[in-house]
Amino acid sequence: AGYPEGHLEANNKDEDMEHLKTKVEAGSDVIITQLFYDVDEFLSFVTRCREAGITIPILPGLMPIQTYGGFKRMTEFCNTKVPQEITDALAPIHEDDAAVKEYGIKLGIEMCKKLLDNGVKGLHFYTLNLERTVTKIIEGLGIKKRRERELPWKTSAHPQRSKEDVRPIFWSQRPHSYISKTISWDDFPNGRWGDSDSPAFGDLADYPSMNKDHHNNKKEDRLQMWGEPKTLGDIAKVFVGLFDRSVKRLPWMESHLGEETTLINEFLVSLNKREVFTINSQPRINGVNSNDSQFGWGPKNGYVYQKEYIEVFMEPSLTEKLVEFARKSEQISVIAITADDKELTTLDDEETVTAVTWGIFPNREIIQPTVVCKEAFKYWKHEAFAVWVNEWASVYEKDSESSKLLHDIHDKYYLVSIVDNDYINGSLEKFFEDFFNSISSN
Repeated sequence: AGYPEGHLEANNKDEDMEHLKTKVEAGSDVIITQLFYDVDEFLSFVTRCREAGITIPILPGLMPIQTYGGFKRMTEFCNTKVPQEITDALAPIHEDDAAVKEYGIKLGIEMCKKLLDNGVKGLHFYTLNLERTVTKIIEGLGIKKRRERELPWKTSAHPQRSKEDVRPIFWSQRPHSYISKTISWDDFPNGRWGDSDSPAFGDLADYPSMNKDHHNNKKEDRLQMWGEPKTLGDIAKVFVGLFDRSVKRLPWMESHLGEETTLINEFLVSLNKREVFTINSQPRINGVNSNDSQFGWGPKNGYVYQKEYIEVFMEPSLTEKLVEFARKSEQISVIAITADDKELTTLDDEETVTAVTWGIFPNREIIQPTVVCKEAFKYWKHEAFAVWVNEWASVYEKDSESSKLLHDIHDKYYLVSIVDNDYINGSLEKFFEDFFNSISSN
């Protein structure tokens, strides 16, 4: 370890340099520095090391700014020098987590460019298990292409899952939950989604105790995120807040909103304003090149496709009307189910499995990595409904208005999966526009 600004316990920088030389002479192969935010301080440190006869590689230790509170705690604990321009930039945005993170990415890119331009041969990031910001910095430097994904979802490094290439779409916002549910499976779907009669399939019914991010968010943090809703309108404001970034995440999400939803954000906002609460979605994609920076995945020079999909919570009478309306369409598939297993659907075949994402690549079979499966949906609904109670209502006192409202939604609403099978010209926005017009005219 090296300390560009000197170790806290050293009397001065010269004394600290002598300690560093002792470590190098004892056999160190590389120096990784303490975090810093003044690049000139690091470059000066490298110069002093070389003048002292230290020739081994020196990697800058970089800790991107993730949150203002975390930044303040770490810099004060380490007594790290913070340039005035950084303090000034953070002052007006320090209460806006999203803006702070965006600034952290911008600053990280600027620091790294200056380091690389001055001959630094490598970069060491302290991620604190928050790799997305680092990934964006690397992308901003042009070192790594923006998307290099084997599949549209992040694959597991576990060797037992090496051939897994199919998952139900329902857990796309909660991948860690899905992995925890299926960790004991002897085999994983490869090429197609498996038989629902398989003993392993039943493991999906086991609801994990909490969202991956739950334990990282104190009760007061979740309360600040989601407020104290007293009406359905208040609930709608929380869901809408996800899209204007006033809400970091919804209880059904393990991380922030994915970039690809930007194509349908206005549509999703309009649904939430009508108190149709969206928890999962993907836009329609027709033959986008697999090299595409936003939607691409899989081998190079292929083409990827998606059917438009949304998943919502909807009140009972509206759900019944929606399913009846959808039955008039040859392209719209709907599955709706309540917490107590009341079911409505447009599907006739109990075992219907619909590919909603697929790719065609040179010299490869067609890959269908994301599916909608009616049986899997029945297992997913246990978790989806439990979130209302276990992860949201638990923030409030048991007999509070907020808790009663959330429990009421849990008890009465339908969880609804909607697929538009027309991936060429389809539009769920148009479908819902026609649906709302039909019920308003009756």
